[in-house]
Amino acid sequence: MRLLSRQRLTAWSSHVFLVGVLGFTATALWAADFHDGFESVHKSPPRGLFHSAGPTRSGAPAALESPASQSALVNGTLVRVAWSELHPAPGQFDFSLLEREFQQADALDSLISLGVLDGFNAPTWLLDSCVDFEFMFRDELKRACLPWDPVYLQHKQALLTALGDRFDAEPRLRQLYFTYAAMTNGIEMHWHVDEAAFAAAGYTPTVLAQVYADIFDMHVQAFPTTPISIEVHEVFDSPALAQAAYAHCSARLAEHCGVAIWWCAQRMTRPPDGESSVWPIAQQAALSSFLTCQTIGNFSTQPDRFDEGAGWTPIEALRNEMSFMYGSGVTHWELWSVDVVNSEFAQDLTDYAELLGP
Repeated sequence: MRLLSRQRLTAWSSHVFLVGVLGFTATALWAADFHDGFESVHKSPPRGLFHSAGPTRSGAPAALESPASQSALVNGTLVRVAWSELHPAPGQFDFSLLEREFQQADALDSLISLGVLDGFNAPTWLLDSCVDFEFMFRDELKRACLPWDPVYLQHKQALLTALGDRFDAEPRLRQLYFTYAAMTNGIEMHWHVDEAAFAAAGYTPTVLAQVYADIFDMHVQAFPTTPISIEVHEVFDSPALAQAAYAHCSARLAEHCGVAIWWCAQRMTRPPDGESSVWPIAQQAALSSFLTCQTIGNFSTQPDRFDEGAGWTPIEALRNEMSFMYGSGVTHWELWSVDVVNSEFAQDLTDYAELLGP
């Protein structure tokens, strides 16, 4: 069986989405003492199928040169690049890697979402000059600047200003990801560190929420015409930071404030799995702005990451997850490379891309 027909999927998903909406109190935009007023954003948010490419690196091919980014099934690419690749010294910037990606996007008539990886991906010269914090990530000792450190904030502002001056006006840039220092992998909200050690370094929930908002405002100031997305996770087993972050983002950008769930799988939306407490934020974004899904694994070789022991085949995993997430309001997907080029998925992805529209 192919993916549900457009008519059937639309009818089915409308029912599911309404149920989800009724189950969520739309007025529960969590109270926070943040700025008021919407910003003026002119570009339309990303929509449809994008390729989630591997990190853009010096000495490697451009992300948009990959077969997945050049596939007719996708209309854009997520470009991820480490801060250290762009900022070789204080006050010096090298955007040649990004220039190459945008040139390739022009050649392909394609779009770009941009994420500049922070945390341990900051330049070594900055990590050596800020007050840093050490933690383990994938069995390796890493360090990141404390996000409230003045030296870090000074150079974060400088980077964002330079990036915005060059790329905010790019019509092919349709989404900028918010990033800051307290992200385990540099782009997702999760911060898998020892809470007591982080508290000893100055952390309180209020301090972290405030610095998150302050750095978000730097992104808005530097990219006044580009939609900005926040990836949401629990932090220290609590949805509080995600709630405060979305309230601030929504207050600043309204329908151009996006939410991304890089743990995207229907099993993760239900207790007791890990991100069910932030799923209502994703549902609110689906109602008010836009919602991006990057799946928790790929469908081609990891259907077991979705099926809760049911033994789904790869195509069953794709169909079941896409149907559920479409019904939950997802309009923008970031697909793994192996799934984009999987010929078994071609017709389903073609149907789904048509359903989502440009």
